[in-house]
Amino acid sequence: MLERMQTGRWKVFRHLEDWFQEFRLYHRKEGRVVKLADDLLSASRYAMMMLRHARTAHDDAEQADQVRAERVGVSGASHLGRSFRRYRHNSQAISAAVLRAGDLPR
Repeated sequence: MLERMQTGRWKVFRHLEDWFQEFRLYHRKEGRVVKLADDLLSASRYAMMMLRHARTAHDDAEQADQVRAERVGVSGASHLGRSFRRYRHNSQAISAAVLRAGDLPR
């Protein structure tokens, strides 16, 4: 956590005075962390360690597409959501090409 704070990847709002008070009291004795009034720091450390399990909205959307595909029996990497987005993009491109071709003199 200290490394993240030093590199600017861990930030704490200034108004969290209790957190900073605990941080100032945080110390080690004989190489081991002294577990005394460190509840907020422990919770922060736990939250930081759970970042590896964090998911974005994009991840959730892809998982939902995969679940939908499995329900209707689509297997492999071809998910319905991706297929639909690809189809929609291609159909828009084809429509635009047809409109342009229709504007050409005959």
